[in-house]
Amino acid sequence: MSSLYKTYRLKLVGLITLVSTFLFNGCSPAGFAAGAVLIHYLDEQAKTKNSKIYPSRPQESTVISQKPETARTFVQQPENQKTVEKATQAYKDLKWDESARLLNEAINKGELSRSDQSEAYILLGAMAYQQGQLKEAESYFEKSSEIDSSVKPSAELYPPPLIEFYKYAAR
Repeated sequence: MSSLYKTYRLKLVGLITLVSTFLFNGCSPAGFAAGAVLIHYLDEQAKTKNSKIYPSRPQESTVISQKPETARTFVQQPENQKTVEKATQAYKDLKWDESARLLNEAINKGELSRSDQSEAYILLGAMAYQQGQLKEAESYFEKSSEIDSSVKPSAELYPPPLIEFYKYAAR
């Protein structure tokens, strides 16, 4: 049995458990919490045990200058990628000051890939948006779109109104 199959089977079992918990507990808050914890646990297990489902990003090489005499390239260092991941986790934990500090430091060092820079500006924009600083959020979202228009806010991480605002700002 392939590990990919095992992982999906675990998720299916978790989903069935969640649904049955709702049915037998009458959709009580305790039933919902138990199901949510189980799904989270299974998802974390899949992330740590199966790199085929959650592959890491390929290392990117970026040319900073087009002039041959001053052109320099670099490969994104794992610690830089970890910085964005740490900032994302701080955002999820509502530690927005820490998240903003990590992101600004990483941006100022100039060692992030274009996609990570774009993600960083989306995170900064999300924090500004959720604090009611719409002009600042719009500015961050515009920068994100200018750097890499293929990077968009994830529906798993951001609320729908924020995603709609991003679409408006990045037009």
